[in-house]
Amino acid sequence: MKSLLLLIALGVLSVQADIQLDEEHAELIRNHREVCSKKSNVDPMLLEKARKGDFSDNENFRKHVFCVSQEIGYIDGSGKVLRDVLKLKTTEIFNDKADEIIEMCLSKNKDPIQLAIETMKCYYDKKGLVLL
Repeated sequence: MKSLLLLIALGVLSVQADIQLDEEHAELIRNHREVCSKKSNVDPMLLEKARKGDFSDNENFRKHVFCVSQEIGYIDGSGKVLRDVLKLKTTEIFNDKADEIIEMCLSKNKDPIQLAIETMKCYYDKKGLVLL
């Protein structure tokens, strides 16, 4: 019984673990964060909370998430999803699992900001990927 509990606990921890980006991707994300923090004037505490899965409804936070999505390049200036870019970026991190992850996580919300938030939250919830 203890062995089973240990296996379950390890499984949960591995699912919760953040994806480790290589240095190139990590630097890009840091740059996106910096640019978007200046544009959105987001409270850094809201970003810290989001990195732990607590996504805020704060307007500046919402703008920040949308900005990061645009900086990554999978949402254009009009709020349209650029699926080919999303697939390319997702493949760089998740390799052959990209299509499955996109299908699971790409929100179908018509509001571009909410779409960005729902998509990014799913990447965090399902794969532990922190982009904020």
